[in-house]
Amino acid sequence: MTINTAIIESFIEAHRPGRIDVEHVAQHFGSVGAYLEHTCRRESGRRYVEIAGSDTVTGNPVIFDLD
Repeated sequence: MTINTAIIESFIEAHRPGRIDVEHVAQHFGSVGAYLEHTCRRESGRRYVEIAGSDTVTGNPVIFDLD
């Protein structure tokens, strides 16, 4: 299943500067969307990823529902 472009953009924007290297992710996974597909957690039929608070612009953990 393809991840919505808006979710991918929000995922990138939620990171503090220097905390995500989009070029590096794209080189190893093909795209940020593919990275999210590969690293997402699955629970009760739901796919999600969580960014640790230390990596976010807000300083709080952020969860992205991928479905």
